[in-house]
Amino acid sequence: MVLLAPSVNVCSNQSSISAELDKLLEDAPLPFIMQHAARISGVRKRITSLNSLLKSIQRRLDNIDHKLSAGLIHEKSTGDGGRDHENHNSLH
Repeated sequence: MVLLAPSVNVCSNQSSISAELDKLLEDAPLPFIMQHAARISGVRKRITSLNSLLKSIQRRLDNIDHKLSAGLIHEKSTGDGGRDHENHNSLH
């Protein structure tokens, strides 16, 4: 579906940013590290959480797409064009 590429990009960007931060932290003085460590950790957690949410949304969209596709296939195979539901309700 549509969200798969952005989700992959988030993972890729997160890995890239984490690698850059690790390199910067190797050369940074200890006070700088202590001052910003919590902020950096918080950003990493939010990115991970957002990625998890995107994956969940992707799964839901895939399920909806699958159900819609199955419904269209059912309509084509029965040839009722979705009218079977209307005929069934008119019998009650």
